[in-house]
Amino acid sequence: MSGMTKAMFPGCRTAAAVLAVFLFASDASAADSKIRVMVYNGAYTSLTVHVAQDIGFYKKNGLDAELVTVASGPAGVAAMLGGSIDFAEPPADQVILNVLRGTDVKIVVGNEVRNFYSLIAANKKSLPNAAKGYPDVVRDFKGKTIGVNSLGATTHLMMNAMLKDVGLSPNDVTYLAVGSSATALAAWQSGRVDIEVAFTPFPEIVKQLGIGETVLDLSKGEGPETLQKLGGAFEGFIATGAFIASNKATVDGFIKSHVEAIAWMKDAANHAKLFELVQKYVAVSVIPEDSRAATIDRMIDAYSGYLGSTVDPAAIPAWNKYLADSGLATRAVMPEEVIYAGAPKP
Repeated sequence: MSGMTKAMFPGCRTAAAVLAVFLFASDASAADSKIRVMVYNGAYTSLTVHVAQDIGFYKKNGLDAELVTVASGPAGVAAMLGGSIDFAEPPADQVILNVLRGTDVKIVVGNEVRNFYSLIAANKKSLPNAAKGYPDVVRDFKGKTIGVNSLGATTHLMMNAMLKDVGLSPNDVTYLAVGSSATALAAWQSGRVDIEVAFTPFPEIVKQLGIGETVLDLSKGEGPETLQKLGGAFEGFIATGAFIASNKATVDGFIKSHVEAIAWMKDAANHAKLFELVQKYVAVSVIPEDSRAATIDRMIDAYSGYLGSTVDPAAIPAWNKYLADSGLATRAVMPEEVIYAGAPKP
């Protein structure tokens, strides 16, 4: 080997220098790309990120992830635009509204492919039309306090859309920003909220505790038809156009990690480990221990139907209509304005 080195690089000092440069370059290329990824506190929707981290999909695809807790979709987008995270997880309306403001952000991978929100009542008896379902039950919300994770978030905007659809105004109710599952539950238990626009694990927890009942389940096709057509591009992870352009390999590794994580989560063979991760990262400790396991099983089964890594361009017209009907959109966006070309498609 020394003879070959001398023949290729005359002079020992020159050969050593070239070898050092080669080794440094090899180490640099092998280093994992550092990324910062948004997670919600205690919410099942962020379990994909925890799976990608704990099971090793990020590492496998050359990523070194730092997970950053954020209270809401708008807060996550703001953090991303401010440079403190690289990937945020808002529903598609937050992406479209930012594009309409002139911000270059795009969905890179899906996370949920169905509208997974539910409306939970603290006292169903206070809603005379609860048994009639939509639209009558929503008219009973007049004068009530409605909990949403933050003002301006999709939980808030969709509730506004439903109120308008049944002939009420957002001014007919009082909104309270309660954060994600853990803080929302505290507000609920203190009696500050009458109705919660909720997502897993909140519905399962309050039902198991006997302190709330579902009055409308959008995941089952209930509610306005407009809101049912959003699912193909309901919620996913986004990045800025500048980050995508400068870090294509990193973005593609992130996409691959999430495709693999969701496939892993939907595989029944991994149920025991997934159960363990739900206990670790989802706010389930308040559920009585004797019923916790059964409740977690229901969460896993329900969410398996919501999860999906694809982003369907055909869903964007429905989002445009929903935002236009809500008076929030100044124009319709094209799918390519809000979806990364390399995002998984159905």
